[in-house]
Amino acid sequence: YHVDLFSAFIRASALLSKENGFFNLMTPQVWMFTVSYNHLRNFVLKQNHIRSLVELPLSGFEGATVQIGAFSFRNYPLPKYVGHYFQLTNFKGGEQLMNHMLLKAINGEDQSYRYLRSAFDFDVIPNNAIGYWLNKNSRNVFERTIPFKDRVQARQGLATAHNAQFLRYWYEVSIINIGNNIKNNEVASESGKKWFPYNKGGEYRKWYGNHYWVVNWENNGEEIKDFRDTVTGKVRSRPQNLDFYFRESISWSDVTSGDTSFRYFPPGFIFDVTGMSAHHESREELLKTILLANSKLVGWFIKVLNPTLHFQAGNFNDLPLLEQAFDKANVD
Repeated sequence: YHVDLFSAFIRASALLSKENGFFNLMTPQVWMFTVSYNHLRNFVLKQNHIRSLVELPLSGFEGATVQIGAFSFRNYPLPKYVGHYFQLTNFKGGEQLMNHMLLKAINGEDQSYRYLRSAFDFDVIPNNAIGYWLNKNSRNVFERTIPFKDRVQARQGLATAHNAQFLRYWYEVSIINIGNNIKNNEVASESGKKWFPYNKGGEYRKWYGNHYWVVNWENNGEEIKDFRDTVTGKVRSRPQNLDFYFRESISWSDVTSGDTSFRYFPPGFIFDVTGMSAHHESREELLKTILLANSKLVGWFIKVLNPTLHFQAGNFNDLPLLEQAFDKANVD
């Protein structure tokens, strides 16, 4: 509940309410989906219950460009209680239009964006994401399939803590100081090179590309690993999953305002915390994963697990892997 002030307010409202009491709030809707709010979702679904929830579009209120959820909770656990969920995210307009569309759904004039769901319906969705618009068949996909992480697992990479100091475009440094086609950290250290190709995410691009950056990884990242706060002296950088540096991978960008795009990175790249990557010993398995991940079906499930601007490694790992389609994929 320390992640954002609004999440602390949700918990405080529940604790201050009498048993069986109601509390109503309007907050950003990220708590409904992202992994960092798992505890909050469990608290809401297991110790309280949702009476009604209205998810508004990005500009549902004039002067505020943020996605909002307006909801009514009751301070009593009723996992079988069927709440009313209204999805207004596809309507463009201000408050007057939102009021009109909501009243139409409440009065039974249009049921296409009104859903009846209980807390039990979210149990099968990874991390209890509140994907209230999923019908029973769609929810059952998560039960009948294995997650991506059982075949190809994603991880976060390097956080330099000072990109302006440690990163360059590849054309800004001498090409003789760039270590290309490196297989692992040991080879990189022995090469005597200072700069190495770096996967930092980047713009929307499917299949391949965004090979713009190089990172100072001289002497196995000596300078980055010793980059400290000038006041406290604490190390600020965060090298993660070093054993996977320079391995071929699937990657995507952390921040996206539209569809998530997956692309192949050949061996030789260090990957960033915003250029999260998934690895496998078999290139065929990686290519099959890209085919599936870039499909419209998986793109739809991405919007279920995390319809926010940030698609994390954990979201990738939780995607349903359709084994029959995966095994039959032809990547020759």
